[in-house]
Amino acid sequence: MECYVPQKGILCINPETKAVLEEYTYDKIPTWGHSGSSFVLHVGTLMRQTKLYFSTPLGKDINQLVRAYVNHMAAQQ
Repeated sequence: MECYVPQKGILCINPETKAVLEEYTYDKIPTWGHSGSSFVLHVGTLMRQTKLYFSTPLGKDINQLVRAYVNHMAAQQ
């Protein structure tokens, strides 16, 4: 599974068919994070979450991009 990070949310894509497997809007992502070799999403609610791990050397960059989108959305409200 691959992860794409457009402005409206996170898309999980099948790398072979490019079909969208899951779509998470930012309001369904209570938290996220990264390490040197991964990016992690916590999806669901604060009470019930699922963690999705993506192996990537770009975890920090993805983390900053998601933070920028969420901050932009918060400023619009």
